[in-house]
Amino acid sequence: MAVIRERNKVERRRRIMRAAFELFTERGFDETTTRAIAKRAGVAVGTIFLYAQDKMDLCLLIIHDELETLNDLAEADDQTGPLIVQLTRFFRPRYKFWSKHPKLSRAAAHEMARAREPSEKNIEAERANAQRARTRARLREIVAYSIGTGELRADLDAAAVTRILFDIYLAEHRVWLATEPLRPETGLRKYLELVRIVLSGMKPAVEAGKESKATDQRVSVRPRRKV
Repeated sequence: MAVIRERNKVERRRRIMRAAFELFTERGFDETTTRAIAKRAGVAVGTIFLYAQDKMDLCLLIIHDELETLNDLAEADDQTGPLIVQLTRFFRPRYKFWSKHPKLSRAAAHEMARAREPSEKNIEAERANAQRARTRARLREIVAYSIGTGELRADLDAAAVTRILFDIYLAEHRVWLATEPLRPETGLRKYLELVRIVLSGMKPAVEAGKESKATDQRVSVRPRRKV
């Protein structure tokens, strides 16, 4: 009996999540009601609150399930190569994910930003913080690898560099989410442009000198004509 009850519970959760996802994408987050979700899922309205505190919780449930999958894939991905290449591999799937359903993504991203506030704590807020911690941990591995290979200066603190890279992503991500249409490659390109600017001051002196020399060679100054 216990096995059957657990199986039924999992199935109800699946139906509720599916119904919520369909309605959020069809009608938009604000226009969808928990009553409509319950009707489409074939459950009582009260049943929904066994799985989520409110409509926003349902939205975050959907997002967090997807983000957990992305983090699983990122942790299993190749962890070698130049820093920009690794950052591209890491963030491209995220930009593609957020671009699939703009309305749902914007609602969830807004709520996830509030999850840091103590007054907003709940189970899904805790999951948001856990996902954020996993993202930072993977980024720190990427940064540590780049310091170890000599691509970045050996005196840099990996945790500090990780925070900079992640904060740039969070800020640029919010700006990108407000654009229409949401193009993942555009968001990724702008993020990497900002990262390159910051990283230019983190490379070893010899490497930075090479880049500066290459830049100088690209700038040609026409000599004055003698009179």
